Amino acid sequence: MKMRTFIQLCNDSELSKKSVVIFTAADYQVLFFATLLDRLKQKTTPAPKSLSYVEASVASLQAQLSTTFLGQHDVIWCGNISALDPALKKSMLAFLATYEGPHALYVFIAEKDLPETFDKQQIINLNDPLSPAEREQLIALLFDRLEWKHLFELTQESYKTMSLDMLVLFAQYRLVLGKNVQPFMQTWFEKIVAPDESLFTLAQWFFARKPQHFYRTWQVLKDAYDPVFWTTFWSEQVWRAYYTVSFCKAQELAQAKQMAYKLPFSFLQRDWKQFSEAELLRAHDFLTTADFRIKNGASDLFLDLFFNNFFSKRF
Repeated sequence: MKMRTFIQLCNDSELSKKSVVIFTAADYQVLFFATLLDRLKQKTTPAPKSLSYVEASVASLQAQLSTTFLGQHDVIWCGNISALDPALKKSMLAFLATYEGPHALYVFIAEKDLPETFDKQQIINLNDPLSPAEREQLIALLFDRLEWKHLFELTQESYKTMSLDMLVLFAQYRLVLGKNVQPFMQTWFEKIVAPDESLFTLAQWFFARKPQHFYRTWQVLKDAYDPVFWTTFWSEQVWRAYYTVSFCKAQELAQAKQMAYKLPFSFLQRDWKQFSEAELLRAHDFLTTADFRIKNGASDLFLDLFFNNFFSKRF
């Protein structure tokens, strides 16, 4: 299921039309789901109820979800299934796999726990990048007094790789900033954006071969880590890119997706087509040599040469 389909269900108060909807990602997005549930309780009918696991047995939980009072169909938020103890998690996953009503169940299941047997039409993958229209629609759903253009002013290009938690956090900041956007950006932006997301953005511009965007981000981040870290970071990125390209060309998409973990989403979607295995292998060899030299006292100027060769397609 696409995010736009879910947003439409919310806007039309038709959440009860689906028996099971599963959100998935590597990690549970606490701030996003808290904001979403609060908004849905305010604006949708019927308002979602939350399932409580406190002192509840498997049998009582399943009975609660399988029965209805006077034919009422509820929308029930079942929370983070992956956070349950192993026995209860296993039982709930088996129950959800065959659930057909009478209620509409909304749940989160971490990617590592998501069985392949679930219908893909039930699943909303929060790692999938949102289209411009979906971003605007989602912000409109979550916040009454915030237009997307005002949030874009604050998040700049980083919104494309921000987690939904981080996007919601910046939306909340934007509601109270007024005209103080520029001072906030200069003082706090890079301190608030999660380091992994900043590195993700840096790698995105790198593999997209967009040096102007890359160097702007690089100037902010380069002094945050020592040269040994950067050698290791870029070595892993290039290594993963090499095998992703190889698997994509062989049309082994499951293996390609596995190797693309930690790479920007755009690399697996389109950017891999720009690269050959030979080019990436030579780039990795360069970094391996540089790593040896810097650990033996050489200058860290090798990074500038590496980037220059990469963007100039000299590998």
